[in-house]
Amino acid sequence: MPVQTTNRFLQIALGGLLFLCVYRATAPVPTDATAGAFEKECATLGRLIEQEVATRDAGLLKEFFDLDALVDRALAGFKYPPDMKTVLRNGFRGNFEGSFRPQLTGAANFHLLRVRVAEGQMRALFRLIPSDGGPNYLDMICARSADGAIRVADVDLLATGHKLSDMARRGFLLALAEAQDGVVEGASGAERELIQHRREVMQFNRLAARREGKAALAVYLQLPAALQKDKLLLSNRLNLAGQSNAADYEAAFALWRATYPKDPSTELMSFDGCVLKKRHEEALAALDRLEKHLGGDPYLDVLRAAQWFPLGQPGKARTLADKAQQRDPTLARVADSVLAPVWPPEMFRLQGIVLAKTPSAILDGKTVFIGDAVGRFRVKWIDPDAVTLESPSGLTRVLELKEVSAR
Repeated sequence: MPVQTTNRFLQIALGGLLFLCVYRATAPVPTDATAGAFEKECATLGRLIEQEVATRDAGLLKEFFDLDALVDRALAGFKYPPDMKTVLRNGFRGNFEGSFRPQLTGAANFHLLRVRVAEGQMRALFRLIPSDGGPNYLDMICARSADGAIRVADVDLLATGHKLSDMARRGFLLALAEAQDGVVEGASGAERELIQHRREVMQFNRLAARREGKAALAVYLQLPAALQKDKLLLSNRLNLAGQSNAADYEAAFALWRATYPKDPSTELMSFDGCVLKKRHEEALAALDRLEKHLGGDPYLDVLRAAQWFPLGQPGKARTLADKAQQRDPTLARVADSVLAPVWPPEMFRLQGIVLAKTPSAILDGKTVFIGDAVGRFRVKWIDPDAVTLESPSGLTRVLELKEVSAR
């Protein structure tokens, strides 16, 4: 098969999915005396990645990832013509630059939470909040490359339970199957079933990437039951269902929960479903379970605050939001976007305004002046009949007063 055709099939196989997966790294964590030094090196790597993403260009990002080693692991066991490896490697690098990197640089918030050992691997856990979607957590698996440098060997995406090289292996499998008339030596039993239905799978991926939900679902439902439970395919179905109607989403999530009950992704999806159905107490419980998986994240308090407002407890919501920002100042802007839609009019009680040489106001029983902090806000201006508060990200809230005291 011509190189251009192979590249086209690889793009279809990877299209819309590269940000969802990773193959498990095999490099062990150093022990005893070297473990502390290795952890420090991984923490340094994590901070460098966060700083590079913050540039919004992140042209050097790929230098922190061992992409060649990742491709080698993703191809492990497969037999293919020697020249195919170069084609597949270049295709993967192109998708990394064209899909993975923009998802990081375009995020509303990308922040290193901690470095720790999990599943016998040293991992740097990042929080990623897209500009137009729910949160994700990227567990970057660190390992020493052949040249001795510490790099990211794999990325475990907790929101969907995938690893990046899992996705690479899937794309490579489908591309090799097309190039070799449906025969890929070294494929497992489950992979052979995927090869058998590769045309339908690639059609589903293509339709999902175009957000053609109804057509994509029709193709998906024709797949064998085992493939419908496949994490990559089912997560794509969930993404599509979330953009259509609640009934489709509930059906897809029920299958996910039954198939992957202990996966951290289940709690994130459960939270989304509870919010959609306005089951705020259940949403809070899902956040508690998720926090145990993560080991803590201040952003979860922002999400909790958004649930306490509609439950009629604005004071508790404000306390949680204030605490979250104090623990992580990078959350200022995203906290505003989460909380603004649910802020009640009575969020603050404006009880009086004193017009003097230095104007002041009484908020919740406390006298405040221009510039004073009020929770996570500051008093921006005091007018004769209103007080303007401003959040750290520049969002304003005007509190009006009917009766004014003057002296």
